[in-house]
Amino acid sequence: MQSTDTDLRNLILGLDKKIDALDKNIEVNAVRTEEQLKRIEQHIEAVDKKVDGIETRMNAQDTRIWSLVVGVVLALFGLLAKLAFFPDVKV
Repeated sequence: MQSTDTDLRNLILGLDKKIDALDKNIEVNAVRTEEQLKRIEQHIEAVDKKVDGIETRMNAQDTRIWSLVVGVVLALFGLLAKLAFFPDVKV
């Protein structure tokens, strides 16, 4: 009976060591996963900043294009008005 108690104790200690090793392995993997998530978040933030910059440039370019279109339309409107009100004067 003494030997079976010792054998059981040894088995329990062996299992305890294996469980501790698995617990440590899980903790290490959790830390690695957190680090990877932080890196992914940093990359996403960098991409967001780039997209914001691109949107700002696109808005500025849209403003310039609309200004040009409005200027051309007003010039054509002025030319048509001149032709309508003063048909004898050559352009």
